[in-house]
Amino acid sequence: MLEVNIRNSEKFQYDFLNDDVDILKGQFEIDISMPKNLIRAFESNKKILFFINPPYATAGNQDSTSKKGIAKTKINKLMKEDKIGRCSENLYAQFMYRILKMKKYFKNDISIAIFTKPNFMTSETYNKFRKEFLNEFKYNYGMLFNAGYFSDTSNAWGVSFSIWTSGVTDNKYEFNHDILDMNDNGIIEKSGIKKIYNLDNKVKMNVWIREKLKNKGTIDVPHLSSGIKVKDNGKYKIASNYLGYLFVKSNSIYTNSRYVALFSTMFSDGHGLSITEDNFMDCMSLFAARRIIKGNWINDKDEYIKPNLEHEKYDEWNNDGLIYSLFNTASNQSSLRKIEYKNNLWDIKNEFFFMSNNEMELLADEYDNEEVYDDIRYLGNERYVYNLLKDIELSKEANDVLEKAIELTKGSFKFRKIFNYESPEYNINTWDAGWYQIKALLKLYMKEELEEFKKLYNILEEKMKSNIYDIGFLN
Repeated sequence: MLEVNIRNSEKFQYDFLNDDVDILKGQFEIDISMPKNLIRAFESNKKILFFINPPYATAGNQDSTSKKGIAKTKINKLMKEDKIGRCSENLYAQFMYRILKMKKYFKNDISIAIFTKPNFMTSETYNKFRKEFLNEFKYNYGMLFNAGYFSDTSNAWGVSFSIWTSGVTDNKYEFNHDILDMNDNGIIEKSGIKKIYNLDNKVKMNVWIREKLKNKGTIDVPHLSSGIKVKDNGKYKIASNYLGYLFVKSNSIYTNSRYVALFSTMFSDGHGLSITEDNFMDCMSLFAARRIIKGNWINDKDEYIKPNLEHEKYDEWNNDGLIYSLFNTASNQSSLRKIEYKNNLWDIKNEFFFMSNNEMELLADEYDNEEVYDDIRYLGNERYVYNLLKDIELSKEANDVLEKAIELTKGSFKFRKIFNYESPEYNINTWDAGWYQIKALLKLYMKEELEEFKKLYNILEEKMKSNIYDIGFLN
């Protein structure tokens, strides 16, 4: 058992992120807040252990730990001067950077045992921090557990406890952690090993997906906040040869459920990229890989990687991904007519539509729908996805989904007039109406059939999920 002599210990109050910061710049002050005995310990090269559980808050992020103005400290200012990057807004990063600077200044044998989010080992925003930290500290051990074991804390994310000693971390890209959980008897058990990793030595998927968009001209087009809602004060631009827009925020699993979506035109929030013929299938690949994986407290900080395009399963997976993307709940493709945007009227075509204009014209004739018939005459050229589907081979699972979608589109056509009367905002009487629009109709008039479709869709999703790690989207 470890014995600790506390007879000569000294309690003191210390603002770790603001006090004595000039020391770290080589400017030794006369009035120092740190106890003299501790200063002597640093100067005499005694072993120092920092055992800390710093606050996790940042000045601004996407989760509940965001607190405005909280990061404005002297260490924050120092990190900015040292060009450490956006992680300087994170309080626990400031604590770690303070320790790093103390080690460099005093040249001590310093160890750290710290409770944190895993971000500093994984996130792109910490890559400059890692370059310095991992050359001064050696990774020894880590464990990952649910944050909910801390009182008044969400159970939606994980906490890392990691131990670092003076030295150099050899493998700067992977940090294996024991996964710890509590069983029904209240006993803490190891349930597995989690590889926490970064992409400092790999191509990130959010970088790869933009490679084919360089030097493209851009234009202003209607901005949507959903499949059918127009935002008139749009401030972003889209590629002049666009087919649609992929909304995608960050590069980690954490944002999959809320910040990944498809649109037929510009999305009002920006944070994404234009979809063109050059990158269309790449965008479908990214969308599927992001939406298939559901985040949890173990995996939510995992970052996406450029997939192995030469993998024997990739082509089939990518083709499946097209079908998966067309009918996902975050796929907001739509076809809109005569919508007002910045004092002009616009028509939005749906290049994601999967049926021919001839098929839709026959349906319009059968059900005497003059609006759809006239729309074909006005904007009836075949859509991009329909033409694309003629040239690719689909797996059985993907084809089952597509055939069911076509069946439902045909079967629900007889309800378009009444649905358009009751819900004109959906613009359902466009011949290339998107699945976002068709699905709204199905929910009212063909619920059971829509449930059958969902079962087929889930089969496709499960098939695709099994290959995401093999193909290299995630490590």
